[in-house]
Amino acid sequence: MKQNGAGPDVLVGLCVERSIDLVVGVLGILKSGAAYVPFDPAYPSDRIEYMLKESGIKTLLIQEQFREYIFFYQC
Repeated sequence: MKQNGAGPDVLVGLCVERSIDLVVGVLGILKSGAAYVPFDPAYPSDRIEYMLKESGIKTLLIQEQFREYIFFYQC
């Protein structure tokens, strides 16, 4: 996580379904000292795009199967 810019006072987005991957992702983000912003893959694409623009996240972690649903926004 830290190689990707995660650390204290950094927001990291996490877009995964509810599973063990969610728990592992949250723990990894918190262990790096960063805070996480949850993105539910079930959100409409407009909502996700708005959250990406407004949240100020530096990194977005996403499961491969949801990659096509996320607009790649330059954070």
